[in-house]
Amino acid sequence: MTLLILPLMDGASEMGEEGSQIQTTSDYFSENAHKLTSFLISFFAVALFWKGHERMFAHAGHFTAPLLRLNFIWMGGVVFFPVATSLMNQSVDGDKGGVVLYIGILMLVAFVNLLMCIIIRRDTRTWKEDAPNVPS
Repeated sequence: MTLLILPLMDGASEMGEEGSQIQTTSDYFSENAHKLTSFLISFFAVALFWKGHERMFAHAGHFTAPLLRLNFIWMGGVVFFPVATSLMNQSVDGDKGGVVLYIGILMLVAFVNLLMCIIIRRDTRTWKEDAPNVPS
């Protein structure tokens, strides 16, 4: 999630420099409104998915090969969120590619999350030793 903030750092480092359009904090926020929007959308989407992931894996103590592969796909989707969000927010009129990509990444991450949940629920090899019953 730390990487989400990097696009905002470019404008902040330019503030006050000679020839820069960004001379004040107000200038910074008005010039970077789309980046701030992208950041907030990405941050909350990643936070929600991460919280669900953490909750699901609280019941798992071991990885199987399929669970590990799915987890890597899930992480790749989450890491790609900032790109998809930025493309969605910077799309020009008529270009739906960014919106389609963003929805696709959301669906991918949610679907992979569902598959991981099914594996954890069904495969007792993934459970923690002290797990009293099937995770909820």
